[in-house]
Amino acid sequence: MLKEEKQKTMDKVARNYYDMLYSQHNQLQREEREKYYHHHEDLGLSLPHSFKDMMTMFEESQRNSYPYPELQNVDEQPQCGEIPEVYVGSYRKRTTVTTVDNVWDHVLVESLVAVNLENYNKVPVIGKVLEKKDNEFTIHYWKGSWNKKWEPWLHSERPWTDVLPKECVYLAAFTLNEGDKLSADTKRQMKSFLNGGQNQ
Repeated sequence: MLKEEKQKTMDKVARNYYDMLYSQHNQLQREEREKYYHHHEDLGLSLPHSFKDMMTMFEESQRNSYPYPELQNVDEQPQCGEIPEVYVGSYRKRTTVTTVDNVWDHVLVESLVAVNLENYNKVPVIGKVLEKKDNEFTIHYWKGSWNKKWEPWLHSERPWTDVLPKECVYLAAFTLNEGDKLSADTKRQMKSFLNGGQNQ
């Protein structure tokens, strides 16, 4: 008995709420029509009574057929249903480069590495390792682009070198293809990192 009374109360509350919304909607429509009527009267025009009667009948038919949502018995619904996991934000594919230490193990002298430098997150920066120490290395930068060939970068006719900490390396032990260009797999890993992948 209590269960039925509870359901009736819930139905009544819901219907009262939708009645209120519908009433507000009708009030706005009525105000717009009044403006329309007064506008015609100001111009010396008049609307036929049949038109007004037709609008009244239309309102009544809408009122009688106004759909209420199908209400379910709240007691039959689980209190804590299983909520599907929702992912918000842009999707970022995980990079195959995992940790700095793991990458550092593959950094070898005379091999190519990709490094992460400030303000260079749109284009890759690569170079050849000239010397490797415990926590830093000497790199000879190469110049090129995503789809063009790469070659050693000279500055004042001398190799452009730099000493960087090991944390700068995010990809190692890769080679260029026959045209001295980045392979598709190498570009995929680089773009994954530059687009948000993180060394962990």
